[in-house]
Formats: sequence, structure tokens, C-alpha cells
Amino acid sequence: FSKTGQLWGNPLYDWKAQKADGFKWWIRRLDRAFDLYDETRVDHFRGFAGYWSVSSEEETAMVGTWRQGPGTDLFDALRASLGDRGEIMAE
Repeated sequence: FSKTGQLWGNPLYDWKAQKADGFKWWIRRLDRAFDLYDETRVDHFRGFAGYWSVSSEEETAMVGTWRQGPGTDLFDALRASLGDRGEIMAE
């Protein structure tokens, strides 16, 4: 636990750009995963609904904003493209 929050330094997905191209990156990624496995796990599932965004200049995670994730739009696109090909476990 950290009083100043968790600052991981990971880049954020550009959800607007990904939605504009039909979430092709996600479709390709999960299509390949389902070539290999019957199910796959997606970590930090909460981020698909909304996520805490912190500028790369910040030294703590205390200064940021909540942003909306792709929500069901992503999963609708996955279902339309991949059907029932595999299972996704949310973590």
C-alpha cells in the first residue's frame, strides 16, 4: 500500500483511435490467443469501464483524472469478429 497511490508508468491505450479502427489490435491479439488456448485472462478488467489517468510528469498517482474506458464497445467488436471462439477470464 502507498499513501500516494500506485504510479506504474505504463502508457495508456488510445481508446478513441482503437475504436475508430474497429479495435483491430485487440481482435488480432485475442484471435491469436485463441489459436493457442481455449481461454485467456485479461488483467485489470476494471480499466475497460474506467481508469485513473496520471500525466507522465507527475511524481505520485495522487494527481490524475478518471477517464472512461471502451466499455461494451470493445466486447461487442470482439464478439462480432470472434464469435464464441474462446473464453475471457476477467482478473
